[in-house]
Amino acid sequence: GHEELALPYKLSYKSKSIVKNGNYWVGYGWSGKLRFKTEKGDCIPSYPELIDLKITNKCEHGCQFCYMNSTINGEHADIDDLKRIINQVSSDSWGLNDRRVEFSVGGGNILLYPHLEELFKFMKEKGHIVNTTIRSSDCNIICNVERLKNIFEKYVSGIGISVNDTKDIEDIHTFKDIFKKKDVVIHMIPEYNGFAESLEIMNKLNDDKHYFSFLFLGYKTNGRGNNCNYDKLEEANLNALFDGRHSVHIDTTFANRYKEYLEKTFDTEYTITYTEGEYSMFIDGVTCKGYKSSYQKDKPYDLFDGGGVINAFNNIRKDNGLEIYKDEYYGGKG
Repeated sequence: GHEELALPYKLSYKSKSIVKNGNYWVGYGWSGKLRFKTEKGDCIPSYPELIDLKITNKCEHGCQFCYMNSTINGEHADIDDLKRIINQVSSDSWGLNDRRVEFSVGGGNILLYPHLEELFKFMKEKGHIVNTTIRSSDCNIICNVERLKNIFEKYVSGIGISVNDTKDIEDIHTFKDIFKKKDVVIHMIPEYNGFAESLEIMNKLNDDKHYFSFLFLGYKTNGRGNNCNYDKLEEANLNALFDGRHSVHIDTTFANRYKEYLEKTFDTEYTITYTEGEYSMFIDGVTCKGYKSSYQKDKPYDLFDGGGVINAFNNIRKDNGLEIYKDEYYGGKG
């Protein structure tokens, strides 16, 4: 019930860094968020906090582990379809649904998407948070193409950089120096890179002048990823990768693969979500379908003929056996 929250970073209801979602509130800080509620019990969202949004399946990199099967001949999402999707989770004109969603925009290679600035601008105007993922080799392109540099500076809050080896480290350092005010996180697949390479990447990135957070992604055996080898990490490897790190995030695939180790080593009650689709969902903007996640696509929900994003999200929660939020002001409907 307070207008401001006394935390290390300022959260204000008036500035929309605090928004209500279902039976709880979400506070958005500079490099993350937290959930809080007035009573004990589960947090039950009325809309997804995070939407992993694919805007293109076109990519020239040809990574052999790509679980999206993206190629240079892939298709782009229609910009008008993307705007319709975003409108479905945006605040209405009466202010009854004051929603704020973290959009994690990916592909394919998003730099090839012809309407990137128009899309990001639309998201920001609707009050959402724009995060995105790029490849390490694209850092140099963004830094040297003024149009792209301005887009990232103006609209993007968080930037994930996918790193598979040490060859682009200097470009990443330059990128970080240019985008000092952005939350830049290094995305790694330790099971694919290998333990030794992963450790070297982490140590070289965090030198005397630079500091990065890391996101460990579990290897996904979908798409072209089904044809690659990956090594499950041993406990000693995990200890070395986590040891002394101030900020390491993990995705759900990684969390479930190493659940026993994580629960033994860390207090995970409030820091790890093991269930895909509990607070988030994946939207393929090219096909306009919603899913539990980007790699669990066995049950698609049509976003235009099937009741929209909110309905798809509620169905995903039902599929998981999770409770659906009931709004007392609208006859108990979710």
